[in-house]
Amino acid sequence: MFSKIFSTLAPINITNTAWKNIDRILGNSDYFAIFFSAIREENNKLSYKLKPITKNHFYSYYNEHSPLTILQDDNLNSILVDPYMDISLYNITIDYIDKNISDNSIKTKFIVKNI
Repeated sequence: MFSKIFSTLAPINITNTAWKNIDRILGNSDYFAIFFSAIREENNKLSYKLKPITKNHFYSYYNEHSPLTILQDDNLNSILVDPYMDISLYNITIDYIDKNISDNSIKTKFIVKNI
């Protein structure tokens, strides 16, 4: 599908549960991929963000930056790693959890863990 996919030396791990939920998000929308980025906060801690993006946004990054890190699952769903924060996003795992909260409701979210 892409002519310039580059793998990372220190991989970003994505659990099967996370891929399953990315498949669900992208499969039920007009979005094309997930953009994975990080923001460095005042205390030098990283805050991670997974954001669905359109095909135009994806190819805008694809055409303007090289090399890129693009991760794909078996269903060809893609995660585009922010080229400006690429090195900061190595050695992590992306997971998706369902968490019971006190009022018997379930909170679901993606989480990012350092390996």
